[in-house]
Amino acid sequence: MEIIIMRHGEAQPLNGDKVLSNLGREQVQHSAQQLAGLHFEAAFCSPKTRARQTAELVLAAQDSQLALNISESLQPESEPESFLGELFAQFSREGACRVLVVSHLPLVARLCESLHCPEAAGGFAPAAFVRLSYDSTHRSFVATR
Repeated sequence: MEIIIMRHGEAQPLNGDKVLSNLGREQVQHSAQQLAGLHFEAAFCSPKTRARQTAELVLAAQDSQLALNISESLQPESEPESFLGELFAQFSREGACRVLVVSHLPLVARLCESLHCPEAAGGFAPAAFVRLSYDSTHRSFVATR
């Protein structure tokens, strides 16, 4: 299993919500180019507009028709174990699948820490991502930036 954990792009307020700014869209498009060629079996994001827009832009850059899974457990202050339980109920760690997860600080960093990859938890600028792959020999995830 490979999990790509991504922070949403830069956002700006709009009608009580936050949406991607023009710069945020550019940031996400840059990251999407770096992820080009990867095929996702699933994509998850928080219900917040900026996270949904980020995930949609990444999937659109791949011409993907994949349905986006909106998860309440990807809210910024959610407990990482809540989402990971949801994820691992659907996908085996040892399976050959790739999953996109788009959320917010501090949750993106806390997800990395919960997957025992604290070295991957730092440096989540807007639209930054980390690739975590399951190493079945060591039975843990490792960062593959």
